[in-house]
Amino acid sequence: MEKEEFVRVTYHAPVTLLQGDELSFSGHIQDISIHGLMIACQPPQSLDINKVVEVVLILPDTDIEIDLSTKVKDIASDYIKLDVDHVDIESLAHYKRLVELNMGDDKQFHEDLEHLIELPPHK
Repeated sequence: MEKEEFVRVTYHAPVTLLQGDELSFSGHIQDISIHGLMIACQPPQSLDINKVVEVVLILPDTDIEIDLSTKVKDIASDYIKLDVDHVDIESLAHYKRLVELNMGDDKQFHEDLEHLIELPPHK
């Protein structure tokens, strides 16, 4: 089993996952990091693990929408682990703040963020 590169924190919220125009399903975030998230769901068999999965998170009690382009890292019958591949600037600011607030360790958060900036892009 590979070691997680980033500190993951517990965070629970509903999300919508999309793949192209043909696939949409719901899930529930279990944990997040600056680099990815784990979602409890029953991934459809038609999910193509080699294609981008768009994640739409609307923060509870707000109208703030976070849109993440992700790639499948791991998948099982009851969860999917996703690596964040791309995020627009506005969503990035909200996502960064969400992780930062839930991490509780400002120093660790900034170390994770610096490490993320140094990583080569996904292929």
